[in-house]
Amino acid sequence: GTLAVLRQLINRISEQLEEKKELLLSGIKSVCVVETNLHVKKRIGLVITAMIPHGYFLLDGTEHVIDFLLRNCSLSEQELNKEEVFAIPGGKNKRGESLTGRDLRTICENIVGHVFLTNLEQTDKSLWPYLFEALLNPNYNESHGTLLKAISFIALKKRENEDDDYMIDFDREVNIPKTQAILARLMVLLVVPNRRGQVGTCILETLRGIGPIIHPNVVTLWDNALPKLALYLEKNKDSEDWNADRWEEFVLRMLSETLIKIDDEEWFIELARRYSDQLDLYKTDIPLRKAALKMLGTILQKITDTEFVKSKLELIFTSLDHTNDVLRVGCAQAFGYAAVTHLGTAIDLLLDIIKPKTSAPQKKSFMDILRTNKEVLAPLEHINTSLLCFGYIMLQGPTTDITARLETDIVPMIRTNLTRSPLLQEPIIKSLELIGSALHPTHLNLEEDYRFPFRDEFIKAILEFIYNQKQEINWNIRIIGLQSTRSLVLLEPLNVELEKELVEKLAEIFYPLGEGVPAADLPKLLQDKKAPRNLIDVNNLPKLDRNYHKVLTAIATMNPTSLTFIRLVKIFEQQVRCPNPVQRERSTRSIFRIIKRMVKVKSAQEEILETDEAEFSELGYPLGLLITRCADSNKSIRTVSHHTIELIIKFYYLIVEPAAEESEDIQTLQGLRENIENSENNEIFAIVHQTSVIIANLLPIKDVTLAVLHAINGLVDTEPPASAATCVFINTLYKIRGQELLESLPDLIKKMLETMGSVKDEKTMVGSLNTFRSLAASHVLPVVDQLIAAPIPHTEQVKKSAVMLVKDEKLALPMLSYLIETLNNSWELEEGQITTSSTSITCLLGEIFESDESENILRQHFLPQMFSTVLLRLGATSNLPPKAASEYAAVTLVNFFKRLRASEVLDHLNDKSQLLSPS
Repeated sequence: GTLAVLRQLINRISEQLEEKKELLLSGIKSVCVVETNLHVKKRIGLVITAMIPHGYFLLDGTEHVIDFLLRNCSLSEQELNKEEVFAIPGGKNKRGESLTGRDLRTICENIVGHVFLTNLEQTDKSLWPYLFEALLNPNYNESHGTLLKAISFIALKKRENEDDDYMIDFDREVNIPKTQAILARLMVLLVVPNRRGQVGTCILETLRGIGPIIHPNVVTLWDNALPKLALYLEKNKDSEDWNADRWEEFVLRMLSETLIKIDDEEWFIELARRYSDQLDLYKTDIPLRKAALKMLGTILQKITDTEFVKSKLELIFTSLDHTNDVLRVGCAQAFGYAAVTHLGTAIDLLLDIIKPKTSAPQKKSFMDILRTNKEVLAPLEHINTSLLCFGYIMLQGPTTDITARLETDIVPMIRTNLTRSPLLQEPIIKSLELIGSALHPTHLNLEEDYRFPFRDEFIKAILEFIYNQKQEINWNIRIIGLQSTRSLVLLEPLNVELEKELVEKLAEIFYPLGEGVPAADLPKLLQDKKAPRNLIDVNNLPKLDRNYHKVLTAIATMNPTSLTFIRLVKIFEQQVRCPNPVQRERSTRSIFRIIKRMVKVKSAQEEILETDEAEFSELGYPLGLLITRCADSNKSIRTVSHHTIELIIKFYYLIVEPAAEESEDIQTLQGLRENIENSENNEIFAIVHQTSVIIANLLPIKDVTLAVLHAINGLVDTEPPASAATCVFINTLYKIRGQELLESLPDLIKKMLETMGSVKDEKTMVGSLNTFRSLAASHVLPVVDQLIAAPIPHTEQVKKSAVMLVKDEKLALPMLSYLIETLNNSWELEEGQITTSSTSITCLLGEIFESDESENILRQHFLPQMFSTVLLRLGATSNLPPKAASEYAAVTLVNFFKRLRASEVLDHLNDKSQLLSPS
């Protein structure tokens, strides 16, 4: 109530209170210091608002009042949510007026950021330049937006008006922070521009307002650059794509350019001291402390005093919370920036910090004298940070000097700690990633190429970290391990053995994740806490996928040849044919990304060196593998597989016919790919056929053979449509290029017959037999020779294949003629026994006679010849080993009469035992 009355008096009888102003101000000061009640604080704020236009802030002693306002602009979250109710005794409203800390903060912010500034003639004496003191007061950390709004407004106004008191006499105003302290504080705060009160915009305005105060050399730079940063901030501050790291780089660049303009080492030394002094302001504010460390490292670049630099680096390291990952990165980056001009100092300091120390035992007795000194290892936390520091030192240090220090100092340290503790795996991996980036030729830019002799050793070490996590899996190790591996792979092509080991082990880890889960259900299951833990959380899976494929594309980038592509595809074959759709999709996408990168690299090359067609002797292998997946039930797999085939063919054209962009084949395949995703089975088969025509007409005959051999495996695919598509592919290649396949025909038929034995789907079996007939259309007698060469007794697939040929009269006539002629001319014995080939022919004939289709062909073309041949065969094999030969001959004769429906003859024969009797 007293405050309410006082407020009214100040507003209404200001002249009468002129002589009491100092007394009233003193009274308010005392209340400001001790009061805790929100409602009373609010009344104090209203009284202060009333005092401002009446000259109270032209008096001395207003600092406690300003302190009250800024403290209440900086209320903690707990205080903001505090609520107090003021109820007037006997009043009608029993609840009374409610007030929260948030309401009080709004009132105080309005006073500082609006009322003070609209009455600047009355408040200037109390605010300028004394508000700068508040910048370094940790009690006001939450009020920086409001505080800097006031400072920037006053500074810009004074600079524009060229006020006499604009320039600050720091010698006289001893409590005001010096220019270096102000700059250090503002630059660090600028790193987090989106904090409450638009602090970033206010800082940029403040810097523009105080440029001449900070240093005359920065005025032009800041006047040009700061408005651009403010515009960028205004456009992007509310964007979902806001990139905090990018903004931090802008601020660091601004600081670097500022230092270049100032160009005064003594000034820099003082600035570095102020950054060091202010580190305690950011004890609990991790992002700001990290930024302060990085900026301090940037400043140390400009200082030539080695001892001073060493002392500040030591301060950075020893004052660090080594358990905080963010701060460790900030420390490491600071060392890296300092190493630009102090490489030896930074490395030697770290080596000294982490080297084992000798601890002498206390000599309390005679026996103690005999004890040797004990070696004490550096704490793991210090080694952890040091490893990271070495990585950034390599990345930022002078490229002409880093390789020597790497091999003599850094590599031995890393090697020593490879097996010391699992806790060091992450920093070792991160350090090696940075070293890989530092040693890349585009970064080193040396006259002579540098080869990192320990590259392969460290790749294997990282692979062990990633692979040997059977019990407790650390997903971050896997993710950053892949990043580091990629960085090292990009230094030079891998040797074949290491490439195979690396990709095989990574594939073993990556592809089975989520095994047994349909691909479409995987994202939902990943969010299910009850899901099996062989799945990983939805945030890590995309990261793992992305980094895994970056390793594969790095391998492709360093060695973009068909031989590399074939080697990698062979590793993925098991997953491509896997019954689980998750593995199929991931592996086909891997092959796609590899060939996509190779096409990109080859397209960018000015001269294609790989012109020998022999390089493509295995190109048919991936085509035969992937054609099956073009009819996968998973739409994504279909599309990716067809796109991969398109890129393989484009890759081929890039080598043997560089006009790939204009190729009609590529354009046709692009059109087919657009339709394959949402097509039905019949349409898909038509697309596969059209694709097969392009492949058949393009490939050298060796690749056609390979394509067929590997496509045959698709006949036993777990998805019937995929098996059917395989039949379409093989059939098309046989029809178009069958005449050229004579040399490879034995391998093709052998593989076909073996695979058909595992075919379960009836439609696939029919399709397989049709492909067999298509091949026989080009080479009927060689195909028959392969059937004759099949082991006895013949398998079902051999029997079905022979019957399939009989169904086509154009094939049946030469086939049966050949069998009769061969059988009649194969009476010779081998070591006293009937030849296997003649026995096999006898079996084939008996198996053919079992089919309905054989009757017409027998009656019309072969009746007498066949009867005499079979009968002669029966007589010729009687009483000669092996006994099975005569038994097969008897069965064939019986089947011959059965097919002719000669019932009277069959009645006389009764059974084969009577037929074979001596009488």
